Amino acid sequence: MEISTDHLGLSEHNLFRNLSKQVSQLSPKTRNVLECKADVLFVWSFEDSCLLTLNIKTSSINQTDVKYQTLVPTDPPSFDIERLTVNETCTQVAVFGPHGISVLDIPQRWGKLGMFQGGNAAVTCKSRSLDERHFTCHPHIVVKQVRWHPGSATDSHLLVLSSENTFHLYQTAGDRPILLNTWTVGRRPSSARVHILIGLGDTSVDFDFAPPVTGNSLTLYTSKQSSFTDSVMWPILVLHGNGNIYSVLFSLSDKASRPIIHGPLRMHPPAEDNYGVDACSILCLQSVPPIIVVATCSGTLYHCLLLNTPEEETEEETNRNDSWNSSNSVYILRVSRVTLFVFESVELELGLGLKDEDLYTCPILLHRDCTTVSRYFCTHDTGVHAMSLAVVGELERFAESKDEDMDLSVPALEEHSTCQYLVCTRISSSSPLAPVQGLTVATSPPVLVCLLCTGEVVSLSLTSVALFPHALPTFEENRQEEAGVTLKKEAFDEHVLRLLQHETLQPILKLAPSADPPAQECLELVSRATNVLREEYIQRHVRVRDEIEGKVRTLRRLKTHQLQEVRSLEEEQHHLKLAAEDLAEKYEDIKDKQEELTRRVELVLRAVCMRQPGASAAEKKFGSHLQTVNSKLCEYRSLLEQIRTKQSYQHAEMKKWLEQQKKQHIHLTNSQQNIIKDNLVHMSRSIRKITSCVEGALKVIQADENLFSSVATLGR
Repeated sequence: MEISTDHLGLSEHNLFRNLSKQVSQLSPKTRNVLECKADVLFVWSFEDSCLLTLNIKTSSINQTDVKYQTLVPTDPPSFDIERLTVNETCTQVAVFGPHGISVLDIPQRWGKLGMFQGGNAAVTCKSRSLDERHFTCHPHIVVKQVRWHPGSATDSHLLVLSSENTFHLYQTAGDRPILLNTWTVGRRPSSARVHILIGLGDTSVDFDFAPPVTGNSLTLYTSKQSSFTDSVMWPILVLHGNGNIYSVLFSLSDKASRPIIHGPLRMHPPAEDNYGVDACSILCLQSVPPIIVVATCSGTLYHCLLLNTPEEETEEETNRNDSWNSSNSVYILRVSRVTLFVFESVELELGLGLKDEDLYTCPILLHRDCTTVSRYFCTHDTGVHAMSLAVVGELERFAESKDEDMDLSVPALEEHSTCQYLVCTRISSSSPLAPVQGLTVATSPPVLVCLLCTGEVVSLSLTSVALFPHALPTFEENRQEEAGVTLKKEAFDEHVLRLLQHETLQPILKLAPSADPPAQECLELVSRATNVLREEYIQRHVRVRDEIEGKVRTLRRLKTHQLQEVRSLEEEQHHLKLAAEDLAEKYEDIKDKQEELTRRVELVLRAVCMRQPGASAAEKKFGSHLQTVNSKLCEYRSLLEQIRTKQSYQHAEMKKWLEQQKKQHIHLTNSQQNIIKDNLVHMSRSIRKITSCVEGALKVIQADENLFSSVATLGR
């Protein structure tokens, strides 16, 4: 059964059908004219000098063929295009070749299918070339690498590295691009000496941005006397052909500040050949700490950790500074405060290598995987490799560890990276070249899209078994790690995945149309594929089958034992239930008897207390209280008699006064009458209050007399 190598079905799309005729006529050279951003696939058309776009998300959802769009530049580039790069905001795309750079403005998208300018088949977009005259007048100058600066607030700063060891920083926003700054990172050769320096590997071949540094972290790349005022800066790692790596730090906001160049960075452990003299590509994985990947033309990959250098080692080499003179300024080469620690080297299989004496070298392009930090891809003249770094997981666990457990969780770096040969385009040195023309990773879901020299597209799902990610820790593992418990037993599913993880992958074979390998090579190829399938697939699956069968037998025995335990526990539960019912009945009987005994004890205690000869302490206390109340009652009676006498006297006097007032004829004014009335009302209210108080006191006295009489009766 044929296995599909085009998960998205892009090879059958009209875009790649038309593009296949153009790509097949190009010179055999590795390019990267394919990129995916915001679910839009950008491909450069060599024949029409325009940009072809396709919404792969819409095309994968709809069964019908979605039309692609053509972005026609207003100023088509006249030079050969080998690579393209789109900025993060998807507003501009830079296409470049060895002798020029052009920037295209991407139009806006709208409509149901998210098409440019509403869905027109051809859309005109503004384009302009960068330093076209400079590259035309100096044909010996070659563009090595072009990248968008990640620290640009407008996402419109383009950094260009040329073969004369020179950086050019452009501002591409606006009608005309502006050259903001230019500086060198090595000896600036003349046209006659450029080939000599290239042969010696003393020219820059590639660069990449390291993770940003903020605040005090800037001292890792700069000295304490640095005048940089930016809060966030992105160091640049520059790779030379001889393997030397330099770090460059400059400010986007301060145009007057000079870039600071450190290097070459020290590499540990040191090597006589400086880890290769044919370096061609560099890639910085944004992990913590950063992982630097250096590729050589011989197919060797070096994985390095970018770490801080101890201060005492830096001070020893402070006096070894050199100067590079530019035409306008002098750039100081300082001792670096960071060091590269090489922890692994991987040899790529360039072709299936049927003969050991067939040594082949070619440039290798490194592509980061936007879906994960622990994986990247390599494209070259013989196909595509996928590299998965196991050390990233160890570094993440070390970064998340607590301070007290930090010494125990230091990465051992014992687990090797996994290299997988995904696509092979050349089986031997006698086969024609079939280099890869483009590679990108589409998200949601993650799919690897590769454009071959035949125009065919290979799209592989990154969630397949061949590219499975490292298993993430479960919730139970996280909880036990937080509690300080380390699990040493490997889970069975992880054990199966580890057994199935093969070191050698049978790649997808995509040869050039003109390839006609002899029968001997075909036989060797079939034998190799058979051996790989037997050793790396069938044997591993047989071992996994045996492991699963053994696990099943163990689980069955465990299940039988557990079923027996369940039955015994059910019987014991039944017995315990009956015993609990008996105990409940006995408890109710005992409770009733205890309540009856308590009631009888209370009656006995009451009878004993009543038959005691003397008064109890409570009765004595109550008797003294009654005597106090009786004395107070006598006082209240005398006071009450006095109040009654005064009341009768006042009543008699008031009666006499009223009779006298009746006899007298006194004329009162209205105001006096009102005042008298108010006073009378107030006095009558006061009298009523006093009367109510007296009545209340009488009631209390009467109640106390009754209580005293009853207590006296009980005492007798």
